[in-house]
Amino acid sequence: VTPSSDNNFKTTSQSYDDNEPITALILRSNNIEATIPDEFSGFSELLTLDLSGNNITGSIPPALGSMKKLRDLLLQQNSLVGTFPEELTRLTGLHQLHLGENKLGGQIPEIIDRMKNLRALALSSNSFEGPFPRIETLNLLMKIHLDDNQFNETVPSWLYGMTDLSTYYSISQFPLDGGYCTLHS
Repeated sequence: VTPSSDNNFKTTSQSYDDNEPITALILRSNNIEATIPDEFSGFSELLTLDLSGNNITGSIPPALGSMKKLRDLLLQQNSLVGTFPEELTRLTGLHQLHLGENKLGGQIPEIIDRMKNLRALALSSNSFEGPFPRIETLNLLMKIHLDDNQFNETVPSWLYGMTDLSTYYSISQFPLDGGYCTLHS
């Protein structure tokens, strides 16, 4: 980790017992220049991992898929490269997955529908490609951001049947009959 005088670290007078688990690691917008260490997966009680808005590079470690209690994985607005690790689909209790505004590519794993508790999925502004996997079984999903990627299919018809997406969806730049579709709600 490269320290910076422009960070938002705050001190606290609260002390922690050696036996008290860490449940949230929130380091957003701290100008951190590093990769995500595999050792983060050792935080077995972690509910929230927020590294958004930094300069995190490298790929998303597959080891994060072993953090079974994780509810919020917020990695947006970094410089992450590589693909969407299939191991992340093991996070069946995850509520929020934010990977937008990185340099990720490849296809989204077909088994993303295993993430049954997902409420928000943000993958915008990357280079994901290929067909988008069927996710209509994600009944709790309320927000989805897929715009500004390289998906090569028309807007999936099953997407329109996901009535709980009434909060917000953004799927612009999906091909549609030779043009591109822009949908925002």
